[in-house]
Amino acid sequence: MVVTAAMTVAPAALLAAVFVVMFCEAKEKHNQHSEFTIEDLVCSVSDLFGAGTETTSTTVRYGLLLLLKYPEVTAKVQEEIGHVVGRHRSPCMQDRSCMPYTDAVVHEIQRYINLLPTNLPHAVTCEVKFRNYLIPKGTTVFTSLTSVLHDEKEFPNPKVFDPGHFLDESGNFKKSDYFMPFSAGIIEITLGPLG
Repeated sequence: MVVTAAMTVAPAALLAAVFVVMFCEAKEKHNQHSEFTIEDLVCSVSDLFGAGTETTSTTVRYGLLLLLKYPEVTAKVQEEIGHVVGRHRSPCMQDRSCMPYTDAVVHEIQRYINLLPTNLPHAVTCEVKFRNYLIPKGTTVFTSLTSVLHDEKEFPNPKVFDPGHFLDESGNFKKSDYFMPFSAGIIEITLGPLG
């Protein structure tokens, strides 16, 4: 079984579901020789959720510290949220497109803190030529997200916390191909035979 998910999908939830399905299928077949046990299931799901909650909580913690350090940024975010959402309702996902500065601040927090600079190893899926080097299919590579998130051509003054990195001249949110706070590429997990 092969599972492919872009980083925009909650990878921990997806993998947890895959592990549960694998476990159930192995047990349904009553395969006594299966190396996949309930202990494996518990450990794997625990690791996945632990990693997901740790990165999220650390990002929130750093974000709060940055908002304390830059009160002018905090004031602009509060003003934008007050204008779009107000005080009489909860925010919703549709509000995001109406709050470009707040969106830019969230992106800049993730870019600036560079939480996982090398992340997990990836494998090259086909032969690749990169800067006059030939990287054979199957080669394990480690991405350096720092080189992307702190690229001076894309983010002028990359060592400075500046939500303007994600805003155009008109103040609209500007996407960047260089924004990849947790990983580069697509996650692909290949699971062997289930019994």
